[in-house]
Amino acid sequence: MHPDGYIELKDRSKDIIISGGENISSIEVENALMEHAAVAVAAVIARPDDKWGETPCAFIELHPGHDEASLKEELIGWCRGRLAAYKIPRSVVFQELPRTSTGKLQKFKLREQVKQLVEAERLKALESNRTGSGVAEELADVQAQLAESALLARVVAIDRLVEPPPGGTHQ
Repeated sequence: MHPDGYIELKDRSKDIIISGGENISSIEVENALMEHAAVAVAAVIARPDDKWGETPCAFIELHPGHDEASLKEELIGWCRGRLAAYKIPRSVVFQELPRTSTGKLQKFKLREQVKQLVEAERLKALESNRTGSGVAEELADVQAQLAESALLARVVAIDRLVEPPPGGTHQ
C-alpha cells in the first residue's frame, strides 16, 4: 500500500511464479526484458523445476532485423543487471507470441507449450540414458502422457465446438 492509501497490484495470482519460496511477478521480468532494444514483446511464464519448484521462462518476440542466435545470453545478462538472481529467466524461447483477435497475449497457450517443452526434454533425457532398469517403462509412460495430453486438448477443442442438445447431454 502506498502512503496515499492506494494499493498497487503487481500481477494476477496465476501469473505469479514461486521459485524456491520467493514470489516473482511475471510483469516485473517482462518489463525488464522489454527495456532491451531488440525485444518487441515479452511474456514470462512459470516453468516447472525439480530444484526450485518453478523458474521463469521468457517467450520473446523480436523486432525485425535482430538475430536470436546470439541474443539469448545477452538477454539473460541484461536481466542480471536489472533483477535479483532468482528472477532471471532460466529459459528463453524466441517465437511469434499467440494473440486473440483483439491482440491480447494468450498466456494459457504459452503455459501449454511450456508443459510440452518440459515433457519433451524429459523424454530426450530418458532416451539418452537408456541404460538401467525401468527406463523403457518410464519412457513409454512419458510418451503415453504426451499422447493423452494432445488427445485431451483435441477433446476440449471439440467439446467447445459441439453444443449439447437442449435440455440434455451428449450421447
